[in-house]
Amino acid sequence: MRMKKATVAKGWFQNNHKPFWERAGRRSSGAGSGRIGTEAEDPASQKQNGDLGVGRPMSLAGATTENPSFRLTSALLSRCRVFVLERLSDDDIRQIVTQAVERVSGTSSSPPSKEAAAQPEHDDHDVHIVEDASSDVASSQPDVEEPLTQPSQPSRCSQSSQARPSTSTSSTQSSYAPAPEPSFPAYPQLTPKVLSTIVALSTGDARTALSLLELVLSAPPNAEEGALLGALRRSVSTAYDRGGDARYDMISALHKSVRGSQGSAALYWLARMLSAGEDPLYIARRMIVCASEDIGLADNHALPLAMATYQACQVIGMPECRINLAHLVAYLSEAPKSTRSYQGYNRAEEAAKLDPSIPVPLMVRNAPTRLMKDMGYAQGYKYNPEYAHPVTNDYLPIQFRGEEFLRKEGDMCDKVWDEDALRQWEFEENGGRPWSGRPSEGGASSEKTSEDATGRHAH
Repeated sequence: MRMKKATVAKGWFQNNHKPFWERAGRRSSGAGSGRIGTEAEDPASQKQNGDLGVGRPMSLAGATTENPSFRLTSALLSRCRVFVLERLSDDDIRQIVTQAVERVSGTSSSPPSKEAAAQPEHDDHDVHIVEDASSDVASSQPDVEEPLTQPSQPSRCSQSSQARPSTSTSSTQSSYAPAPEPSFPAYPQLTPKVLSTIVALSTGDARTALSLLELVLSAPPNAEEGALLGALRRSVSTAYDRGGDARYDMISALHKSVRGSQGSAALYWLARMLSAGEDPLYIARRMIVCASEDIGLADNHALPLAMATYQACQVIGMPECRINLAHLVAYLSEAPKSTRSYQGYNRAEEAAKLDPSIPVPLMVRNAPTRLMKDMGYAQGYKYNPEYAHPVTNDYLPIQFRGEEFLRKEGDMCDKVWDEDALRQWEFEENGGRPWSGRPSEGGASSEKTSEDATGRHAH
C-alpha cells in the first residue's frame, strides 16, 4: 500500500477527495491506497460523511491534538481506531534533555562514581524516583512512592552495625543512594535547578523540553540563574484554550469542587481559569446555574449573590472582579446543598414528555368569561387564602394524581448508601472520625441523616 502525507485543515477532505479515490481506483493486484493526515481536526462534517459514501477500501491515518469525539463525525469515528499518546514521564524528559546536550556538546555527563558503578542494574519493574527538590516548579507527573527509602541520618543502631565489617550493608546503602545530578561543563548555565525546571515546565512534551533547552543553551554561560528561570516560565505558552477541552475540563472541576463543598479546590480551579485569561462572565454564569442546581432550597441567598456577582463582573471587570468571584465560589462551597428543586423538575419533565396532549383539569382552568364558567371551567375550585384550614383541589391530571415530583425535605428514597465511599471520606476528610449521620445501632438514623458525606447537605 502506498501512503501519501498531507496536512488536514478546513477543506482538506474537499481538496483531496478526487485524487484520493482516483488513486484507490487505479489500484491493481489488491494493492490499496491510503493517506496520512496530520492536524486532522475540524474538517467540514458534510465532507467527512460524503467520503464515507464511496464504497472502496481505504486507509486513513490522522494525528491531532484535539479531541476526536468533538472534531470528527460519529460515522467517521466509528470506523477509526483511536490511539492516545500519553505524556512522557519526568524521567523520560530528563533523559531526552541530557542526551540532547551531550549530542550538541559532544561530551557525556560526568562519569559515574565507583559506588554508582557497583550498583546492581534495576529491571523495568523497579520503582525509581529522581529527587527534584532543587526545582521550585511543581512536576506535571504524579509522584511514585519509593518502596524503600534511605533515611537522611542513620540512627545509632545503624551506625554500630556499619562499624562491623559487612560488605552487604555497604552494597545495600549504595544501591539506594540518589544518583548524582548530571553536570555539563560546556554549558555552566544549565544548572541542576534549570534542568529540573525544564522537566517540570515541559509537562511531558519532548518538543517543549527541547525548545526550552535551546533557550538555555543560547544564553550566555554566566547568565544569572533567576533570570534564566523567569525566561523559561515566560516562554511556555499555557495549554488553556477557550475552545478546547481544557476550558470545559476546568469549569467542570470548579463546579464539582463547589458541589463537593471543597472550597480550596474550587478557588484553585477559579484561579487557574482566570490566570489563563478566561472570561469572568463565563464563570459567573456557571455559578448562577450551580446556585440553583446544587445549593437550591437549602440556601435561598445563593442565587441573589450569584446574580450580584455577575453584575459586579460586568461593571468592574478584571482584575478586580476576581475578588467578587472568589467571594461567590467560597460562599457556594460552604453553603448547604439541596437538589430537591432540580431533581423535582427532572421528574416532572419526564412525566410531561410521556403524553403532551393530557388536558388541564377543569377545576384549575382559567375562567375569565361567563361562557367558560358555564362550560365548567374553574368549577369547584377552592381559593386557598379564603380558608382557615388546608383545602385540596385537582391540581394534576388524573394520570399523575398523588405523584410527588418535589420530594419532601429529608427524603432519602433515591439516595445511595456506599459504605466504602463513606469510609474513605471519614478517613481522608473527617480525621478518621465516624460521620455523625451514620445510623444508630438500633437501625434508626440520627438527627443529621439528611446531611450528605460533607456534613453540610440537606436533601
